[in-house]
Amino acid sequence: MKVKFSPQNENNLNSSIEKPPESKEALDFDIEEKRVKVSLQQEQFEREKADRQLRDKYSFKAFKVVKKSLWGWAILLFVYGVTKFLTRHENGGFEIFSDQVLIAITTATTLNIFAAFLSLIRGLFPSIKEDKKGK
Repeated sequence: MKVKFSPQNENNLNSSIEKPPESKEALDFDIEEKRVKVSLQQEQFEREKADRQLRDKYSFKAFKVVKKSLWGWAILLFVYGVTKFLTRHENGGFEIFSDQVLIAITTATTLNIFAAFLSLIRGLFPSIKEDKKGK
């Protein structure tokens, strides 16, 4: 009686046949190759971990710079409003900034903060497309 095995079972039978023992040099080479792979993976993991820590650190610093800049701009705007209200122009008061200067300061501050924040974030978190082009 002849038994037929399915192709999957036939592959399992073939793989279960013992192979002759490899030479000591081949085994040593395989072991060393596995050690190198593990070492490279560990270095990659440590590099990525340090990269995440630096990104976290510098993204928080970028946020603080933007936050302080916006607070400075808000204080300037508040002081301008208070002095304009308390010393009205028709009562012989003075004006710190004209409206055109205040608009220019507001525009420049907004653009500078946005550009600085955007450049920091792009440097800290490069896009994936750039990463694929390099490979």
